Amino acid sequence: MEITIFKGITTEGVIASIEENSEKYHVGFYADMNNAPERKLVKESASEIGGIIKELEAARIKITKANTAAVNKEHKLILERLVIANAPFQTLIDEYAAQRKKILADEKRVVELRAAMVQKEDDHEMGLLMDEKFDNDILTAERDKLEYEAKLKDQAVLEIQQQNEALVAQQKQAVIDADLAKIKSEWLAIELEAYKINDDIDAEIQRDYLAGVAEVKRLASIETERLAGIDRQRVAQQAIDDEAARKLADVNHVRTINRAVYKSFIDAGLTIDCATLATQALIDNKVSHTIINY
Repeated sequence: MEITIFKGITTEGVIASIEENSEKYHVGFYADMNNAPERKLVKESASEIGGIIKELEAARIKITKANTAAVNKEHKLILERLVIANAPFQTLIDEYAAQRKKILADEKRVVELRAAMVQKEDDHEMGLLMDEKFDNDILTAERDKLEYEAKLKDQAVLEIQQQNEALVAQQKQAVIDADLAKIKSEWLAIELEAYKINDDIDAEIQRDYLAGVAEVKRLASIETERLAGIDRQRVAQQAIDDEAARKLADVNHVRTINRAVYKSFIDAGLTIDCATLATQALIDNKVSHTIINY
């Protein structure tokens, strides 16, 4: 097709070149989104096409109403080709985002598994210093505590995910509603403009242009909020991980001191049983005027 109305923004040669580059991603070509240069190339390609689309939207509003039918026809043809050309780049970007989300989730599960293994080892070693009943009581209490903390952690993560998903859904629906309203409004304007040319043409064009600028700003604001939500989720998860690490360090510290006390009793000549009982008595604060300073 020959581009005439929008030749100040793009040409048939430019669009053909974009389509040719996009075709590489449709047939037998794949960009590694984990590779920074390749990921940058994909994002720059998508940004270039998106920039042309935005310029087309702004230019379409500015052009005189006498050319509305021709403008919309050419705009539609160009927009369809650009959207199709942009599809493989956007698909790669979306797949990379999904891959990163899965990697972060896998890393979280590994950290939790390691913490659980360390806690299990601690419970086993503490059992050597206790009789069977006391050991069972401690293990039960610790298990309940871990289950409760894990439940709280899972609930917090789930709530954050649900909030982010709800926000994304609302943003997508808002964009869809805005697009539908815009299409209906433009179609009605086309019908009315076929029968009406009046002195307020310049004023109406200016209003349409300002509305387009406002829409672009609104979409940018939505994207900023979405990214902020993702960052809040990351901060919340980091706080959970830091708290788990602090608790694990406290347990290791207490275990080290208790072992030192127990060894001191053995070195002083107490039997294993006596050293165990004496250590437990200190742990339970049952020895007058004597405490373990952790």
